[in-house]
Amino acid sequence: MSDFAGAVANRISEQPTAGTFLARWDFGDGTVPAVFTTAPAPPTCGNPVCVVTESGGSEDQGGVTRSTRTIDVEIEVQTWTDKSGSEQALRAWGWLLWSVFHRCSELSVDGWSVIAVEATPPRRIEDGDGYPGCQLTLRVRAEEAA
Repeated sequence: MSDFAGAVANRISEQPTAGTFLARWDFGDGTVPAVFTTAPAPPTCGNPVCVVTESGGSEDQGGVTRSTRTIDVEIEVQTWTDKSGSEQALRAWGWLLWSVFHRCSELSVDGWSVIAVEATPPRRIEDGDGYPGCQLTLRVRAEEAA
């Protein structure tokens, strides 16, 4: 798990709606909203689940100075639900996540100062078995903390 994916997962878990929308999972210290930083989520976990993974990134060569470096990190946020789950609730959850992260600068990552987060609008996705989900891509721009 990258520090950035972990920070995004923590921020999602802290959303009040996460406790009622997402399934619960015991990571070893009590049950919490099912937000995973590895894909796929455990098959024994119920739905809906949220999976946060780092999908890439780059160092911004124009942002490198003698004292700091700037990076862009791409994070995929996918939420999966049951075939019988509410598409309306899934859509609402996707837009809630978008509103939390789009143009956000309040993301705590050790060793980095987050400048901004941009989020794509949520889009509907489907896995090979026909389970519906929604996906957002986050682009986190950060500079190395002094």
